Amino acid sequence: MDDRERAFTDYVHARGTTMLRTAVHLCAGDVGAAEDLVQNTLVRTYVSWHQVRDPALRDAYVRRIMVRTESVSSCTATSPTARAPAPPVGCRRGPSTPSRSPRTASQRVRSGGRP
Repeated sequence: MDDRERAFTDYVHARGTTMLRTAVHLCAGDVGAAEDLVQNTLVRTYVSWHQVRDPALRDAYVRRIMVRTESVSSCTATSPTARAPAPPVGCRRGPSTPSRSPRTASQRVRSGGRP
């Protein structure tokens, strides 16, 4: 086992429980999906582990990979917030007509909040 593998293995042993806890939160409590998310995250992390030179940044690096992996994983599809309920019968679909000009929020802030 080389230094890279040893460092990665040590990290996983030390932080595995925390990673799973974070994944369960991201997967809305679905432990099975969270375990899959952790596995997918670890695979992606191992491939690029050499890029993390500062050990203090490892947690942030792994969390970023986990969040990005979650956004394309199956746990998002099973999350209760991922499924929007169907609109009531007779409800108008599509964007509502804005009551003011379609300026961005940053443009309104710069102009002092005026529409």
